[in-house]
Amino acid sequence: MDNPVTVTAILPVWTGAEYIEETIRSIQAQTFSDWEMFIMGEPDGPGIFKEIALRYSAADKRIRWIENETHLGLAATLNKGIKLAQGKYIARVDADDPAYPIRFEKQARYLEEHPAVGILGSQCRKIYSIFCEITAYPIRSEDIAANMLFFCANCHSSLMLRRKLFMKNNWRYPVNQPQEDYALWLSLLNETIFVNLEEVLLDRHFDLDIGISARKKREIADASNNLFAAAVKKYFHIDIKKYTRYRFLSVYNYHLGILIALNCPSIYELAEWIIDTVRLYIDMEAANHKHRVFENAAFARALSKHWNWILDNLLIFDGVYSFACGLSHLKENTSRSFNEELRDTLLNNDVDGRLVLDIAANYANSYVKKVGAIIFSKPRVVIFGTGYYCREFFEEIGNHEELFEIIALCDNDKNKLGETIFGQLILAPDSLNNLAYDYILIATHDYYNDVYAQLIGMGIPQEKLLPLDLFRLSVGAQS
Repeated sequence: MDNPVTVTAILPVWTGAEYIEETIRSIQAQTFSDWEMFIMGEPDGPGIFKEIALRYSAADKRIRWIENETHLGLAATLNKGIKLAQGKYIARVDADDPAYPIRFEKQARYLEEHPAVGILGSQCRKIYSIFCEITAYPIRSEDIAANMLFFCANCHSSLMLRRKLFMKNNWRYPVNQPQEDYALWLSLLNETIFVNLEEVLLDRHFDLDIGISARKKREIADASNNLFAAAVKKYFHIDIKKYTRYRFLSVYNYHLGILIALNCPSIYELAEWIIDTVRLYIDMEAANHKHRVFENAAFARALSKHWNWILDNLLIFDGVYSFACGLSHLKENTSRSFNEELRDTLLNNDVDGRLVLDIAANYANSYVKKVGAIIFSKPRVVIFGTGYYCREFFEEIGNHEELFEIIALCDNDKNKLGETIFGQLILAPDSLNNLAYDYILIATHDYYNDVYAQLIGMGIPQEKLLPLDLFRLSVGAQS
């Protein structure tokens, strides 16, 4: 039997009330008009969503408000929506991610012309408070599948799904899983074809005021690590528990530098940890050649991409956590660079114990001058963030005057502007352009990545941005 409509848009709501009307109007403005939309809410959710949904549904019969009888959570709500849908295709929509007018037309036409494709996404524009950036999700199915091992290689709110496949094969989002979409896609890598269109077809809002708690971010990171381990077991028959010092560097870890500092309190241990990562990558590549899970070239590109992501995080500023912790372990060896040693290790499978010490020494030496200049001088700094974490830091350290000179404090919270801490007024971010400083110390864990992106967007050089924890750790290293 033919479907009554071509596209069912499923929009679960819990947060993002300030954008939902823009998002609803973006669906109404689609050049492709053969759609229905379910706005799905929880009985204990904010009442504003029901009010808005009923107002729009009264004027447009294609829009329905569906309220769960009991609290289901996101995954179960999505599953319910897929079951109730009448559309041939399911379009995922989020409250704060308005679509471009051409989205449904582009995606429905592509799925009509490519019947083997089961899950179709697009690029998106990420909108922060003061700057925007375009995503670069992989396009080809082979590259999406290979990259999916390491991160969710599509934008969830851009997806259009072939409903028949979900109903026929009983594909469902797993409940009680913080990474419900990532878990589902990992389970389907060998079941259907994934594609991402090259076009940007929606906006995603990433407001600094709407943050995910540190606890939630840890849950997401832990879930991602567990999903990675299960996928490696499933597709490569490798148990990562045998890599005793291995810690998967998930892109969902809420702060990579903290992860490094917690797991690698010395540079020697950090080097062991890196070597185990190299060993695992080598074994995964060999297993892929043996079992032919992914296209070899695509898997090599995915490994290279993730490896470079690791190096970027280790070799830029998150790495200073470990350097500060391990200052007492520095060894004098400047014959080769850290990057050269690691790349040779990856290529030559040379992972004997002697190399661990060499890498540790080179890793330390590549930063000893920079870290020393920061720790053993007295730079002029701006503290960005004046919440609990900032105040706790200064209560614990006590002697910050010996570490740096505070020339200003800064915060995104407009309610704090004009208050005084440590004899300094709290200023707005736009005041930074008028200040002379050596570094901006970011004093937050929960919003570190958001603040970092905000400051880069303001044109502040990345070499001037450091985590406040560097100085907490440096005190311990010198004592």
